[in-house]
Amino acid sequence: NNINNINIINDIVTNIFLKYIFNKYALVNNITYDDKMFNFSFDSAFNDVYPMLDSLYNKYINEEFNDIEALSWIYQYFNVVLKDEAFEMLKNNEKISSDKVSFATQVFTPKWVTEYLVNSSIGNMLGLKDLKFKVNNIDLSCNIKDIKIIDPCMGTGLMLLHAFDVLLEKYALDGFSLKDASKLILENNLYGLDIDEGAYKVACFSLLMKGFKYGLTSANLNIFLIKDNILGSLLKESSDKSINKVLNTKYDVVITNPPYMGKKSLNKSLSSYIDENYELGKSELYSAFIVRCLELCKDNGYVSMITIHSWMFIKSFSNLRNHIIDNYYIESMVHSGAGTFDDLNSFNALATAFVINKHKRDDLTTYVRLASIYDPYKKEKGFYDLSNYYYVNNKILKEIPNSPLIYFITDKEYNLFINCKKLKDVFPIKQGLATGDNKKFVRYWHEVDKEKINFNARSIEEAVNSSFKWFPYNKGGNFCKWYGSNEY
Repeated sequence: NNINNINIINDIVTNIFLKYIFNKYALVNNITYDDKMFNFSFDSAFNDVYPMLDSLYNKYINEEFNDIEALSWIYQYFNVVLKDEAFEMLKNNEKISSDKVSFATQVFTPKWVTEYLVNSSIGNMLGLKDLKFKVNNIDLSCNIKDIKIIDPCMGTGLMLLHAFDVLLEKYALDGFSLKDASKLILENNLYGLDIDEGAYKVACFSLLMKGFKYGLTSANLNIFLIKDNILGSLLKESSDKSINKVLNTKYDVVITNPPYMGKKSLNKSLSSYIDENYELGKSELYSAFIVRCLELCKDNGYVSMITIHSWMFIKSFSNLRNHIIDNYYIESMVHSGAGTFDDLNSFNALATAFVINKHKRDDLTTYVRLASIYDPYKKEKGFYDLSNYYYVNNKILKEIPNSPLIYFITDKEYNLFINCKKLKDVFPIKQGLATGDNKKFVRYWHEVDKEKINFNARSIEEAVNSSFKWFPYNKGGNFCKWYGSNEY
């Protein structure tokens, strides 16, 4: 029952698992690597476990294991029990303890979304035109060796792995050998940070295997574990010099799927830090990361993210929206909505993916509306349906109260907002009846005598003179669209 002992056991089990899948992958693909770099130091004590893992591998994983990205998904499902416990705490609005933050916030990005985010930022920066799930064709004519790309919440490195492939394609077009290009990508172009040690090791191994595939035998990676600090890349400074350098460098592309956690679930230290350092993004953990990613990005660079879509609409995010519209250019957005993450409750994770150019421009934003497609696999087809595309100048959305990104608004609806009086300017909005003591004065319908209910009193005076004891009360109740819950 000691939490420290539980964490030690979890670390040992995770290391056994990671050592197994790393060595199995290397064996299947005839690759030699030094596993000492991952601090696996318990060989003989756990020899009896490996035959069991081997049988599981042969039964479930063998056919798809040649794809290095499969390691990320295997790691996710390895942690499914711990993730379920953490998500249950979130559901109940419990404060998330430091040891569970990574499990509570770790959501893996669907492959097609990763391709959109990478291809529509890095692909545009490099002038690569024939890439899947890519929006717009822009050539910024950059020197590829100078480009720096970071995923500040990299997890197992899925976005960095796809970025590797896109960069490799451009290097090859520029005449580099695949081996030389791989070394430049790993040591010069790609950077990453995370707080989950297991995910960090998977990212390290997966990126190394990408390079080893093209003839490398070693590489100095620029990805780091921020250990024992749940702030992760929200940190402004670190005592570790290497990490501090990464935190204080500006990048051409900042690309990530940040952690999701509501303000109610943040522990006190994390909540206070966000309040003090990320005023525009303090409503949610993910919105603090939007602000942080903009800070990490160079002028005229790209911030490419997938987040919950609440920042597009809710009033508490209006300052963040205005800041982005006033200072930068949302180049494209894929509003994917419910069903984006097929391993999460679809209607608790309404998502949007977007690419922001950190440069003020008045061009139209390309919006792709997939929010009405609930099947996660049909969203990919919907991406290529031009009827789902909208082209909007976001400045007109600023004319609507609180500047919501309602890109799908019709001309008629827009004119109503602009030309008509607001309801609050015509009628004072009031709470209505409040008893002051619900326990004493409020009952469910089935608790009272129907003959003692006055259904027709039109004023306080009528109610008093009627001598009836009970009156219908529109208090509300459980969630119900759009009318109902008349329970009291």
